[in-house]
Amino acid sequence: GADDTSPTSGGGGGGGSASMAAGVLKGQPRVSVERPDLHFLWSMMESALKLVPSARTCGQAPRKRLALFAAMAFASRLLAHAGKANEPKWYNEMRNRWRVLEGKHTHDNIDAVARLYLQDVGSREAWSTCPITGDIVTPLEDRVVVEVCAPPAQSSVTLSSGTGAKEEQEAPEEDNRASKRLTTAMSITPTAPQLDDAVAEDAKDAETSLDDLEEGARLEGLPTIYTLLRQRRRLLVTGGPGSGRSVLLQGTLAHACQEMIAIEGSKPTMLPLRVPASELASLAKEEVPDLIQEYVARTHEEAEASTLAFQSLEPPSFPLRWGHQVVVHRQRLYVFGGLGVDNHLLQDAWVSKDFGKTWEELPNPPWPARYSHKAVVVDGKIMVVAGLTENDRRLRDAWESTDGCLTWSELPCPKWSARGAHELVVFHFSYGESPVKEQLILLGGSGNANAPLHDAWASDNGGFSWHELELPSWPARHSFSAIALQDRIVLCGGVGEGGRRFNDAWVMTGNVWRSRGDKSVMRNKYTEEADLHMVPVKWEKYGDLPWSPREHSQLLMFRDQIVLLGGLRDNGEVAEDAWASHDGATWSQLPLPVWRNVSVRYGHQAVVINGRQVVLGGAGRDNKWLGDAYMSRSLLIALENLDAIATEDTSATSYLERLFRTEPSHLVLMTTGPSGLDHMRSMSSQNWNFSVFQMSGLLDTDLRDLCRRRLGDLEPARASRIQEILLDVQYKELARTPLVATLLLHKLVQEGGNVPNRIDIYRRIFELCLQSLESAKKRDTTEFKKLQSQGIENACCELALEVQSHGGSEITQRDILRMGSGSEVFERTLKMGRAGKLVLFDVTSEGVRFRNHTVQEFLAAKRLWKRLNDSDALPTWIAREGPGSESAIGCGRFFCALASECCQLTPSRFEALSEGLGAILRNMAPGGDP
Repeated sequence: GADDTSPTSGGGGGGGSASMAAGVLKGQPRVSVERPDLHFLWSMMESALKLVPSARTCGQAPRKRLALFAAMAFASRLLAHAGKANEPKWYNEMRNRWRVLEGKHTHDNIDAVARLYLQDVGSREAWSTCPITGDIVTPLEDRVVVEVCAPPAQSSVTLSSGTGAKEEQEAPEEDNRASKRLTTAMSITPTAPQLDDAVAEDAKDAETSLDDLEEGARLEGLPTIYTLLRQRRRLLVTGGPGSGRSVLLQGTLAHACQEMIAIEGSKPTMLPLRVPASELASLAKEEVPDLIQEYVARTHEEAEASTLAFQSLEPPSFPLRWGHQVVVHRQRLYVFGGLGVDNHLLQDAWVSKDFGKTWEELPNPPWPARYSHKAVVVDGKIMVVAGLTENDRRLRDAWESTDGCLTWSELPCPKWSARGAHELVVFHFSYGESPVKEQLILLGGSGNANAPLHDAWASDNGGFSWHELELPSWPARHSFSAIALQDRIVLCGGVGEGGRRFNDAWVMTGNVWRSRGDKSVMRNKYTEEADLHMVPVKWEKYGDLPWSPREHSQLLMFRDQIVLLGGLRDNGEVAEDAWASHDGATWSQLPLPVWRNVSVRYGHQAVVINGRQVVLGGAGRDNKWLGDAYMSRSLLIALENLDAIATEDTSATSYLERLFRTEPSHLVLMTTGPSGLDHMRSMSSQNWNFSVFQMSGLLDTDLRDLCRRRLGDLEPARASRIQEILLDVQYKELARTPLVATLLLHKLVQEGGNVPNRIDIYRRIFELCLQSLESAKKRDTTEFKKLQSQGIENACCELALEVQSHGGSEITQRDILRMGSGSEVFERTLKMGRAGKLVLFDVTSEGVRFRNHTVQEFLAAKRLWKRLNDSDALPTWIAREGPGSESAIGCGRFFCALASECCQLTPSRFEALSEGLGAILRNMAPGGDP
């Protein structure tokens, strides 16, 4: 407020008058302060000081220190800004460290862009406006309760979106109905993927192990969810619309950002990315080459997009180079030779044991210095083959190392001619009748006088001997790229006769490749078994491709696609694009903003280690040698509403399967409705590797906490009265769902704390829930009225009566279609529910279940009156008394309450139904209805 403790004026000169709110709570007066900047600093200092003894920092020493530091910083800034003191030097240093870059983010410092992005996401996820009440809220105040509902091996866990502890032992059985009925009976957790050292260490550092928990154990708080996510790597949280799963996702992201900033400091390695599944479904229809990268490119600044795709590693300690070779062997990266600065030939070998973060020089190899050579791993050995050396002399040699490049042995002189800028791939062939094994396939290259070569050679004994294969049908070339898949070899680009560069791709198919000059053959038994017959090798040409002619590019695998990266174009310009293909025949350009940092180069190397792409060195624009290194970034992917693609075609699902299978380093948190859970069950054979959780309803303590947080600006007596109504037996079952609880609370506030009409409350909740989640949050019933005119309301009431008559909460879809007339309306209703467009009920492969049992009872009673007024008989189940009469009691409560507005019975009809109506009235006493 504007009292003498608030800085409404200050020294230091300057500053006009401004009008601003003294607080954020409703009902507080607006005050005029002469120095709004001082008021802001004062508020921030006060907020930071309050955090020091707060429960939010209890047991969190780093957070307490951060809050205290922030308070000191704001206090120092306040004094300096008011002209009472000079800014301390340390504050200026910290402010410069965390300052926002001018204008848009730039590529100059990827770590700075990553840090700022992390702060932006953390701030965005930490606060939001409640669409129902308009209040500013934070999910960080919610204590998510986790209950292990099955042995850890089953990964069956229940989540509560509330904030309280478990209900007391003496609580009524129905109070815990929601948490007891929503248990997960599913596990999608096969073999855990192999992780790199940093990821494995991150998982090991997690304090609580889910494997150590017994059934029934409860864990609380967003930190726990994040810990479990780090351990299990992939979590699926399921729940219906309005169950609180989006709040859980938002809160986990906000907490994760805080942890990443605190732990990783100025060089974040993992970044969060929130992706609506509906966006992936839309992009899948456009047939873009990569859904997530396309989404990032369209929704983020260019610098952010490239930073989300790749992280910069420390510049390697080895000399700058291009035309070098990099191989992956036993989870280590090896670099060999290349052409250094000032065209200095390199004769060295380096190894990285931590995925490119640091490098160690190995003993100098005995083979001659070289570049444009090839290195591969075959039969557990590292091989270096041919290349260019001094005076552009071509080499005709092969070397192998069996001890991690500590020593080398020269192999017998090969039969093929000396060459460089060739290709060497490892392919699975069998020679003659020998068993299938790894075969070395050497293709083309640059011969004497830089003449392009047009030959193919094979070795089935690790390079000790070679035999020439039938000539391929592609033109002679060098400086091209090739990659071997299980059933094909793909070759792209290069330089041919007269220095002509190619923009073509050649794909080798078939399973029989004959040797030149004799009758022996090589057979690919993978394709032979699949095709059930022998097919000669054939090279299929795909010319005039959309990418420009180029040489010295790289082919690598990315999410089960072949990616062509960089290269040198016809005009001598460096290509700066990346192209993807599933089969080598059709190509689509990957988003340029995502790949620009790693694609603007030629003569580089790109390999894949543990599902992460690593790009090293090469030359860039103006033929400048590059001394950088990049690795594809690990992400915390928050995939929202998987059920949005569960009813679509399978292209988006197939993409996710490839992503999860090929890139195990990502943390993935997915939310979905029941239809998405069904989809996950059907895809479990695809090795999705998810631990499954489920949202449960709010407990009484959660409802009390909700009242405390949302009614803080009301008079205590009025707030207490509203809480008492919310916890009344008539409403607390209705309020088990977070969305409905918030809607109900808003309605009670509007009523001023007066006792509401129960039927009006249920009618209003029904109208809001018979539509999409977005409309329900906005309290807009336009969508409901449209559905009402289509007969959806009557269909839902009929469904509720049918479910209630069976004494349960679910009805199978087959039974629905057997209900007779109106089946088309029922089918349309089911389709909307399956797509998550109705808050009212869940639709799974098993059937339909109303998300709130009391709403089901209300709708059943409403439909029952309609039938009676139409002269139908009173169903026998509604008049049932004694054991097994729970459905009759529940429906009877609303049946009696609706009588005054629904009953149109004549006296004679009333007399005829008197026995059954009497049974309904007798059931009211056990029902406790006033």
